[in-house]
Amino acid sequence: MRIAISLLALPIAVTCFAPGRYHLNKHMGVQNYVPTAVTTQLWSAKKTQKPDDSDKKKEKDAKSAPEDIKSAVEDAAKESTTALANINLPSSILTDPTLLPKIPNNAKRLFLVRHGEVIPPGGKHGVFYGAMDIPLSPLGKAEAGAAAKFLQKYKLHQVCSSPLKRAMYGSNEVMLYQEKAFMHETMFKRMKIDHGFSELNRGTWCGKTKDQIGDDLMARFNACDLSATPRGGESYPVLCQRVLAARDALLEITDPGRASCVVSHLQVTRAILADALDVPTTQLTDIEVGTASISCVDYDVDTGEQTVHYMSFKPEVGLATAEDGGNYV
Repeated sequence: MRIAISLLALPIAVTCFAPGRYHLNKHMGVQNYVPTAVTTQLWSAKKTQKPDDSDKKKEKDAKSAPEDIKSAVEDAAKESTTALANINLPSSILTDPTLLPKIPNNAKRLFLVRHGEVIPPGGKHGVFYGAMDIPLSPLGKAEAGAAAKFLQKYKLHQVCSSPLKRAMYGSNEVMLYQEKAFMHETMFKRMKIDHGFSELNRGTWCGKTKDQIGDDLMARFNACDLSATPRGGESYPVLCQRVLAARDALLEITDPGRASCVVSHLQVTRAILADALDVPTTQLTDIEVGTASISCVDYDVDTGEQTVHYMSFKPEVGLATAEDGGNYV
């Protein structure tokens, strides 16, 4: 794999899909658009890889072999720490989004929007809520509107959403602003719902704080120790598989030279960005994605290269700082 580098270095990464095994992630790429460039390859190869339902079975089987998994996770942590040693993810990529170049004719663009601030379970920030269908706060609705208004300048081909109402609100805002800007071309379009873009299911951890779960268990979960998956919940490898399948489905219905938008969640956006940045799944939580922030990725339909133009951009419209303690771990 050839890497062109100016400000940051991204070595070939490994993605933990099962205890003690690694899936070499050679087919993804990133290019930092102004003024640096980092290019690996190929997103299109991902289409040939179907999600493996056996991973869910592996999560169950893994509980019977904790010592083997612990050893594998320790090895994975060493690998991923080395892989990210020279990367400052948000500061080196987040540049002025007004400099966004025109979409090449042989590329497809995705705007990744996270939902706004929520009203967490019990009204107290800092508890996990995962795939619970909780509402936006008044600030979260204002944030969603600001993100939608920013995207008004771009004529979107498709607007897709997670089925959860906090994301649906943001998607509806995007559609409303699109209709204002491009009425005759968008008035007959409908928002698409894809359950693949739903947030990570936290299972029995929902309603609990990180302290209640415990640092050790949390660290094992983040390192893709499948035996640490909460009952009724998902692991990060399973999340990434379904999210990337949904991403590919959205790209399939997006025309070359056009942009589409997906409004979803923290872990969903992290999964898509991690794939583009070649960041291992064991380091997914290192990627910062603010509430109602926008990230932008181009996909070359010929070479399969991915170009990350910016990450976690929030329009400055004078809003208060959002509380984001629940799922931001």
